Amino acid sequence: MRKLNNRGDTIVEVMIVLAILGMAISICLATANKSLLNTRQAQENAQATELVRSQIETLRVLSCSNITTTSCTPKVGLDSSTPYCLVGDGNILVASQDYTPKPITDEGCTQGAAQIQLAIQYVASAPSAPSKFIVSATWDNAQGQDEKDSVVMTYRMPLTP
Repeated sequence: MRKLNNRGDTIVEVMIVLAILGMAISICLATANKSLLNTRQAQENAQATELVRSQIETLRVLSCSNITTTSCTPKVGLDSSTPYCLVGDGNILVASQDYTPKPITDEGCTQGAAQIQLAIQYVASAPSAPSKFIVSATWDNAQGQDEKDSVVMTYRMPLTP
């Protein structure tokens, strides 16, 4: 006579398997969420860096009007001690364009999906030293915390020969 084992799994075994699967799925979701946040932060940082570089390029063109003699002097308004940003009309930048500094409270100084706030600060220097501009971009942290992320670059105008 053959004896069959019809017992099956107990409820305790099933609960243990479900707990292990739940933990594994939770770990996968947490890892995916962290990866998405890191990707978003990297995209925002790249966008902010590009905006800061475009502000520096605009400063370079506006302050070095005579490239052949490397004569660089800030246009009127660019040497303001009050923070500002430069907003163009979207055309190709040429030295003759009238780019006027805009106060950082102007909506043109906030750009991109991450609402990146641009600011340029002129730092006065001695006559024999190059003029210096500090260009920064600030935006809310991708993690939604009260912290802010930022990119800061410095542009020094070449000295006049």
